[in-house]
Amino acid sequence: MDELFPLYSRLHVDSSRSVSELQVLRDSLERERSRRKVCEQQVASLQNKVLQVQQQFTLAVAADRKKDIMIEQLDKTLVKVVEGWRRHDQDRSDEIKLLQDEKQKAETTLHKQKEALSCVEETLNKEQKHNQELQDTNTKLVTNTLTPTHTAVLFRASHF
Repeated sequence: MDELFPLYSRLHVDSSRSVSELQVLRDSLERERSRRKVCEQQVASLQNKVLQVQQQFTLAVAADRKKDIMIEQLDKTLVKVVEGWRRHDQDRSDEIKLLQDEKQKAETTLHKQKEALSCVEETLNKEQKHNQELQDTNTKLVTNTLTPTHTAVLFRASHF
């Protein structure tokens, strides 16, 4: 029959084919809509994640800036502390040198004074010995030249 009515049969086949093709197209459209909806949901989810990551990044950058500022402040403080230590060490070294110089001067003065004292003691000993010799000589002279009368007069004069 199709051969007798080729045009009709073609229309009929096309019509049935059209319905099935239309159904296929509708199914395909529905699948595409479903995929699009899933994709849009994924895009929205990814945009939220991007927003969260951007916020975390902003917070991290701000924290890094604060840390950099703190590191700079610590570096400056460290420089000041080191300079203070160096000054303190230099002052201490200067004081030690000054004290060593004073100690050396004091030791030199003490040594000179000991030498002078030794000389004075030696001179005093010599003078005492000389004085003793003079007294001994005077006693000998007095006893050898004085008579008992002179001795009595001298003895009385010394007791007044």
